[in-house]
Amino acid sequence: MKPTRYVVERVAVTNAQLARWQAQLSRTEVRLSGPCPECRATTIANLPRSAAVLEANAGPAAKQLTAVIECACDEPHRDRPDGVVPGCGRTWPVTATFDDAGTVTLRPAFEPGPVEAAEAFRKAQHGQLAALRAAGDKWTAGIAALIGLAGLILPLAGRDAIRSLLPWIQIAVGVLLALAFAAAAAAVLLAYRAAHGMPAVRPVGDDDALLDWYQAYRDRPRAAARHLRRAIQAALATVAALAVAVGLVVFGPAKPPTSEPVQITKPDGSVVCGVFLPSTADGRLRVRRADDGEVAALSPDDISRVKPVKACT
Repeated sequence: MKPTRYVVERVAVTNAQLARWQAQLSRTEVRLSGPCPECRATTIANLPRSAAVLEANAGPAAKQLTAVIECACDEPHRDRPDGVVPGCGRTWPVTATFDDAGTVTLRPAFEPGPVEAAEAFRKAQHGQLAALRAAGDKWTAGIAALIGLAGLILPLAGRDAIRSLLPWIQIAVGVLLALAFAAAAAAVLLAYRAAHGMPAVRPVGDDDALLDWYQAYRDRPRAAARHLRRAIQAALATVAALAVAVGLVVFGPAKPPTSEPVQITKPDGSVVCGVFLPSTADGRLRVRRADDGEVAALSPDDISRVKPVKACT
């Protein structure tokens, strides 16, 4: 008999044809085998009940699933292009119902919504592993870029410059730098999510879950635009926080100058120990005594020796 011609099209299937199919149910997939309604050759289909997709979150599985089966027989077919996967090119929609005992019943699927969603799901599965691996490589680059942000942000305000500021200015600069780092991290992650999605496992164990997947699939452009907009806002927040932090470092009030303790010996042998204070008169040194806190004003004639000390005793 002349081989069936290869044609990419959707065909109808009857209950009588599906009666010859066998099915095995597992937690993650439905394995079907039976004759193609067009070429009559035996084909096998593994229908996943969950999808590793670059989008939203998961939900519970249930007991009915609409799917579009693709002929995957090993028979030769006329006009089949080189490099095309086995089969005659035909696809057909079915609805699988299964009970707790693992019994699967197949019937033709006619409802447009689930069938359309099932067709989109079938097409989305082709090349899924390569897409996930490519996204993983890009996420790796994103994480590396995120780690590198610390090297860009922290040198913007020198440690010595920050330490010279008043305590409340130091706290403000620290908070602003932390906010800038958090906003930069959010900007990177949101931008990569907009470009490549968020890996997640989404069960598609029944028609409701399948339609939910299809809705999320159709909403991906809007979700990507939303994530990109938030990434831009986070990037602007990063720039603003860094600008304010650097402004405080450059223009913020500094701590009053202080000195290490000194021990001053007078010509009569008496000792004054304390820290220098800014002078208010020419030719005189002001020292705050460590013993009583009083300020001593000394002229050059009152000083015979000055020695720095770690602490006044």
